[in-house]
Amino acid sequence: MNDHPDAPEGFNSSRRAARVLVLGHDPRMVLAIARSLGRRGDDVWAGWTRSHSGIARCRYVNRVFDLPYLLSDPDATCRAVTEVAKTDEIDLVLPATDESAYFLHRHRDRCSDLSLGLVNDVAARCLFDKEATTSLAKQLGIPVPDSTVITSRDELASLRTRFAAGVALKPLASASSSETGKQFVRLFDSVTECEAHWPDNAVCPRQLQEVVPGEARGIEFLASSGRLLVTMQHRRLHETSGHGSTYRESMPISKTLLNATADLVAALEYTGVGMCEYRVDEPSGRWVLLEVNGRFWGSLPLAVRAGVDFPWYYRELLLSGREDFQPNYRTGIRCRSLRADLRWLWRRLRSVTDPHGETGWKLNDRSGSQLARDLVRLVCCRDSIDSLAFDDLAPFREELRGLSPFRFGQHRSSTVSAEARHLNPHLVKAISR
Repeated sequence: MNDHPDAPEGFNSSRRAARVLVLGHDPRMVLAIARSLGRRGDDVWAGWTRSHSGIARCRYVNRVFDLPYLLSDPDATCRAVTEVAKTDEIDLVLPATDESAYFLHRHRDRCSDLSLGLVNDVAARCLFDKEATTSLAKQLGIPVPDSTVITSRDELASLRTRFAAGVALKPLASASSSETGKQFVRLFDSVTECEAHWPDNAVCPRQLQEVVPGEARGIEFLASSGRLLVTMQHRRLHETSGHGSTYRESMPISKTLLNATADLVAALEYTGVGMCEYRVDEPSGRWVLLEVNGRFWGSLPLAVRAGVDFPWYYRELLLSGREDFQPNYRTGIRCRSLRADLRWLWRRLRSVTDPHGETGWKLNDRSGSQLARDLVRLVCCRDSIDSLAFDDLAPFREELRGLSPFRFGQHRSSTVSAEARHLNPHLVKAISR
């Protein structure tokens, strides 16, 4: 078998094991990647995470590097990552989060000697700019919410008629090259309300977008040179406005959403993993594309539990050129991010609201009967938990220890993970406000 054109130069495809450096602090993605590759004998190292975190306690993470934070000193970060990769003969560097992917894309010229698990420059420029993604979707005939780019609060007055119902105020990029902190999506019932509650720390330009009713659904995929190799679909049962989903379920693939995803992937000549997020309103039949994540996504543990091992497939694609993946995933599998979902449930049951999503905790609606069933499934242990693996219990124990002093009524600084607190003090300030 010939090596894939995007495979690292000089990599021996017959080598049985690889050394992979995973960058990111989010345990949902990092643990799923480490377990997937480690179980098959790869040597997995982690960077940008705390030495005492659940990630560090994973049996499949062999080393943890205390690398300089990517925004505090980009030059030092590039030098450190490059030095680690060269000195320790890293075969592949995988970004696991928005911040790490954005950083490596932005500085890929400085890391040109490394084997990076990144999409091409054209795809990166499009996917790290929500308005560029929207423009491409329109060109391809893919439905999107009505949206426009605004550069200041003063422009809102002229948009009151155009956007007669709810609106979302979004940063153009989920990650930032500055230290202004996490810019959450803000949701408002009207443009007038948006004017009245304009966020003080809003970095412009931003995208103003209509809020489309319905359920959030994702098509996750692995692609090679614009061709879909592996796909899966899930729906969000519990979701937030800024922290992704906390509870999700695998479901059969919609041909309509799959075709839209295939068109996007082909237009970008995409190679890599990704996830297209859609909003589907079953009563009206309307569906729209919301965004495309050009990297691993927060519900990755669900995909692996359902039978689609995206981290391993991606590793095989890049390092061995393999493309013949035929997973048969199980539908109806549910998976929770335990700590985040307990917080979601507490807020929903106690009607603790974040009216505009200022801290990323505006919640989706669930009926009383749905909530009752969700709680029964939780109590009866009928669902998978992101951090729980019976061959790797330490990260789950660490998460449980984190719950013992946790009081869901105090959603200030205690809601911020130790990893986030270590990595970005501006993020802590934004969430804790």
